[in-house]
Amino acid sequence: MIPRLLGSPGDLRRIPKVSERPWSAISTPLSTEDPFVDGHYIIEDSLFDSSSVSDDVKSLTPSQIDRICNAIDAGLTIATFSPGRQAAPVPTLYAKTMNSVRIDLSRLAVVQLLTHSDGSPRGLVFTYEHGLVRKVGDCKIEPGCVRVWHTPDLKYLVYKASPLVPGTRHPKPDYFHVDDIWFAAHVNDSQTALPMSGTITFQCSRGVGLSLDLRTHRDPDIDDSSVYRYDIVTPDDSGDLEESVRKAKDRRCKRIFRKLVNGRKSQQAIIKRVGSAMKQMIKRGGDDKGTQQDALESFYKAQAGVYDSTRGTLLKGREDMLALVSAQLEAKAEKTEEKKTERIWVDVGGGTGWNIEAMAQFVDVPEFFSTVYLVDFSPSLCEVARQRFARLGWNNVKIICEDARKFNLEDYEGYLQGDLTSARTPSDHFRQKRREHGGADLITMSYSLSMIPDYYSVIDTLTSLLAPNGVMGVVDFYVQSKVDFGFRNHTGGLIDRHVNLLGRTFWRAWFDVDRVGLEPGRRDYLEYRFGTIHNVNARNKVLGAIPYYIWLGCHKKPFASSSLPRELVEYVDALVTESPYLLPANAPNALTRATQKAAPEIRSKAFDAAVANLSSNLPLPSFFYQNHHWRIYYDERLEKHTQFNDEYIYAFTWEDSRVDARILNLKSDDVVLAICSAGDNILSYAMQSPARVHAVDLNPTQCHLLELKIASYVALPYADFWKLFGEGKHPGFRQLLIRRLSPHLSSRAFQYWLANAHIFTSRRGRGLYDTGGSKHAIRVMRWTARIFGLQSCVKAILQARTLNEQREIWHNSIRPVLLSKLVNRLVVSQEDFLWRALGVPKNQLAMIEADHAASCGDDKPKAARSQAVWKYMANTLDPMVENTHIAADNPYYHVCLAGHYSHKCHPEYLSPHAHARLSRPGAFDGLRIHTDEIDEVIARITPGTLTVAVVMDSMDWFDPDSNAAAGQIRKLNRALRMGGRVVLRSAALTPWYIKEFERAGFTVKSYGQRTPGVCIDRVNMYASCWVLTKAGNIPPPTPDMEGSVGPEMESLAI
Repeated sequence: MIPRLLGSPGDLRRIPKVSERPWSAISTPLSTEDPFVDGHYIIEDSLFDSSSVSDDVKSLTPSQIDRICNAIDAGLTIATFSPGRQAAPVPTLYAKTMNSVRIDLSRLAVVQLLTHSDGSPRGLVFTYEHGLVRKVGDCKIEPGCVRVWHTPDLKYLVYKASPLVPGTRHPKPDYFHVDDIWFAAHVNDSQTALPMSGTITFQCSRGVGLSLDLRTHRDPDIDDSSVYRYDIVTPDDSGDLEESVRKAKDRRCKRIFRKLVNGRKSQQAIIKRVGSAMKQMIKRGGDDKGTQQDALESFYKAQAGVYDSTRGTLLKGREDMLALVSAQLEAKAEKTEEKKTERIWVDVGGGTGWNIEAMAQFVDVPEFFSTVYLVDFSPSLCEVARQRFARLGWNNVKIICEDARKFNLEDYEGYLQGDLTSARTPSDHFRQKRREHGGADLITMSYSLSMIPDYYSVIDTLTSLLAPNGVMGVVDFYVQSKVDFGFRNHTGGLIDRHVNLLGRTFWRAWFDVDRVGLEPGRRDYLEYRFGTIHNVNARNKVLGAIPYYIWLGCHKKPFASSSLPRELVEYVDALVTESPYLLPANAPNALTRATQKAAPEIRSKAFDAAVANLSSNLPLPSFFYQNHHWRIYYDERLEKHTQFNDEYIYAFTWEDSRVDARILNLKSDDVVLAICSAGDNILSYAMQSPARVHAVDLNPTQCHLLELKIASYVALPYADFWKLFGEGKHPGFRQLLIRRLSPHLSSRAFQYWLANAHIFTSRRGRGLYDTGGSKHAIRVMRWTARIFGLQSCVKAILQARTLNEQREIWHNSIRPVLLSKLVNRLVVSQEDFLWRALGVPKNQLAMIEADHAASCGDDKPKAARSQAVWKYMANTLDPMVENTHIAADNPYYHVCLAGHYSHKCHPEYLSPHAHARLSRPGAFDGLRIHTDEIDEVIARITPGTLTVAVVMDSMDWFDPDSNAAAGQIRKLNRALRMGGRVVLRSAALTPWYIKEFERAGFTVKSYGQRTPGVCIDRVNMYASCWVLTKAGNIPPPTPDMEGSVGPEMESLAI
């Protein structure tokens, strides 16, 4: 619903069309100095009247947005104009604080009249986002017109009115002030002046918005007593019009307006409309006569004109879907490094064309797409779409009122016809053989799949429309039980997909009345016919948590000759297992052998899952359809992954990257396997450009965090990268995630970060480094400082300029509290705290206790634990404070105390140099992220291919009485080349498993043992660091992989 100014004040019998309305003349000449250069408008800072907008205006909660939208849906126009400044002949829109709702400037549209270089006026629409003014659209305005304007991506409907014509009694438009909301009422030129006494009525009826009338009119949605009356007053002697209006405002009107803003009145109006609609739905639902087109027309014909204005609250996720598909298209264009001149978009069930106009938020639709086809079966909605794009002047949009099953691009795009002839009769559409693929680079369906009765044939048709490298996006309602999808591995993630029994029953019955089908088969068949790129499950919390999904997909089977399904699987498998064989000489036979488990080759779990799916004619797991093959397939349903409850333990890595770089000295031919943790160490290895890095972690969310960092390198500038991982907070993270990062994330990682966007965006939260299991240790430190009044001391140590100053603060203030026996006994020495906060398992704790007992001869277990933990902490922290500068050169403890890094003190991967290096194309081509145990990964890596294995302190977790450690050591020996190294750290001075390494053919060298007073690195958390070098094979001997080629395989360079 667009607010309209009626041409004749008394004409309420019929709302004239826009072209019929007499718009008032603009009396103030438009400025010719407004810059318009080479098709770009230069935006001045004066676009917003910053003096009139307080800093706290930029806040708006989702519930407040919805309450404003409800008021808009009820017919109330949320709009405001500045009283006009002498320096600005055309007043601009601005916002003032409302009673209980604040207008968010990041979503508020600004309409400004400017002039073209040829003198013709133009209307421009802008949005204000994160401090940047961005043009949304423009429209040529005929001279002497006042044009109503809105943008489809915004929830606020705004209008632009010109100053009064000469001869009126007021020098400026009249301003009416109610609850701190300003309305500017334009006086039409047919009415030269308003009387100074009397009442003017603002009617808020659907389809009208704001009207001027000297008589009293009633709103059909409001009872007889609720009429909006405002007294018009003349400015007093002081000339303060605002103060005069404030004194004269109607108190009763204020109460009514507040009711509308709070949403109560709008909710009543919605209930009335829903009740009326349900009567019609029930009536239609019982009518089995007529065609599908008749059924659509019976529903849409009466509401086509107001369809868009009544669906904003109901149809959630449309903007997100458009942002995701546009991001995919742009990423593909960047990857191919060529500008595609012919790009086709088919919007199936596009209705009024809202989606196509809304896409202008993300790409320039007339320039980005050569042709856009809107295919819909409702003539009424198609007519609205034709008027929309005629108004916009988008000549590349074609409206096709046709059954989607009959739509063929070949009928409209000549270069696609080939040997196929155009269908001449309706029956030819069904007899004609369709292509395996078409020429549509993008296909979208926005809440249309659920309204198609014969959805099987339509989905089948879409496979022949989509181009080989095309993208498809769908957003729609759904309900589904985990019983239906829990066994599938190709859905792209299961977060929030399950809908409980009550929700499934209620929403299916509710929507079934209106012939909207929510049966699970629609989505299931879509996921069966296409490969899944991204998958999001969400709830419309405004309207009873209606479940809806956003799905992005592509062809199930790639069409490029070099990337057939079996070849893609073999390629990924070779990269995962470090196999020197990329493709077998006879690929089908290789797959058959693997399926029958008769082949001797080592295969990855991704290969096994892919072969199982291909043999069942199912799509591959979603990992295979990503733009990058960083993340390797894993089964998220396994208990070993779900035990972490979707929470990472470490938000940052406790490994000194500087010491690691000196120990490892990686070369370009090194193949590294390392535990992922928070990924900081993996990025440090990548800085040294080895041939391959295998990051391994059993916790899926630790791998999600690494994925996010990698995607941020690829897609974000350094300023955004620093906000995310330097400061740990970014207010625009959700927009960055959808618009910039999504093409570079796996579906599961994208699902996770979309569901946990509040980590970076919450105003109350402390950001990334106050999350995860390690947050408990940081919070204990913060609470201890607060209880004992040490906040100023913590702040002082973070600002200490010298080591001496730091040592003095530590010994005099912080150490006596942090290392007190009270804190130690109540918190630190507790086994539960050690595990949850510090990640210390019981076997590692036993090693700490054993070293303590050996050093002091204490054989009392109870007392030994408390004393052992206290001594271990003292040996960790005291040397660290004495030898490293926390404020300038120890980011590991700086982030614990400050909750974020500083530009002076941060890990190497956060430096501008690292960002410049790792943001280069192909910087992460050698990275593979495994979500599994180390044993499982090294068991499936080709023997003799690893050169370095960094296992951190993971071997401390093994039970000395089991054979698990010895088994892993034997697997490491087999996976490593001769001379390959294992780097490990331990909480013990000399861990018990070192002897196992010696028995398995390794030579042992210590790179540091932390005796009392010794600092071995900036972390200093581990008691020892070891490098173990492979000096011999264990039976069976490790094969020499150099130059080895199997009899049935051809060797290809990877």
